[in-house]
Amino acid sequence: MSLSLRNTGLCCCRYLLLSVGCFSAQAVTFGTPLNVDFQGVFVDETCDVVINGNSSSETVVMPRVSNITLRNNGGEAGSTPFSIRLEGCPSGKTMKLVFNSDPAAMDSTTGNLLNQTGTGYSRNVQVRVRNESGTQMVINDSATAQDYVIPVAGGAVSHQFSVSYFSTRPLAATFGDVHSVASITVDYQ
Repeated sequence: MSLSLRNTGLCCCRYLLLSVGCFSAQAVTFGTPLNVDFQGVFVDETCDVVINGNSSSETVVMPRVSNITLRNNGGEAGSTPFSIRLEGCPSGKTMKLVFNSDPAAMDSTTGNLLNQTGTGYSRNVQVRVRNESGTQMVINDSATAQDYVIPVAGGAVSHQFSVSYFSTRPLAATFGDVHSVASITVDYQ
């Protein structure tokens, strides 16, 4: 039973991107102006994301729990803590961390990640993510983002999260594997 969290190219790149058009050789009369098109994008620095002190792509292993523990609609069980640290972010900025998923892999009513389907997977069980204050982080919803306030002096900032099993129907959770995948987006403010 696992929840995979992946860093998906968070924030922006650090370099000025410059493109120069390609021109064919032509005879040019002296004094005729030539046009060269320069285009670029300048962006702020990026952040490095570290999950559970390891890397930006980790698996959070949830405990084995009995399907009896999820007999109530909206019941939760197997709460598992994990941390996400942002490093190397621009100082004096606020970053907003959001958990994302393909719309087909999340429940827009509960805001949870859906379990994979098929042989061997539990039915009527979803995966719910909460921030360190216990508030649900609705998948694909920037209104429930976790703020990371980067000090003016810079430095890493870490927050704790938890993930748990969530029952969608009373007495309907079946035994089996649970596997959901979320990506992380970090937006500058």
